[in-house]
Amino acid sequence: MNKINSPVWLEKYSRWQLKVTIDGKRRTFTSSTPGRKGKIECERKADKWLREHLSNESTRADIILDQWFESLKQSTSQSHYR
Repeated sequence: MNKINSPVWLEKYSRWQLKVTIDGKRRTFTSSTPGRKGKIECERKADKWLREHLSNESTRADIILDQWFESLKQSTSQSHYR
């Protein structure tokens, strides 16, 4: 199961933090850049890691699409994913 959240600004530590879980592997990404730039930087770090761990040349497109749709169902409302 894949779980991807949105970055959260941690005032106490003055940084953005994003926690990502893929197939039982959990990783935390941070950025100390304040504002939207820091949030985007944090998301880019996570996206890079995801691409490295999810890409498999032998994975069929329909499987990837099904995985994406399941994650969309879990992270958005029913009216959004329909």
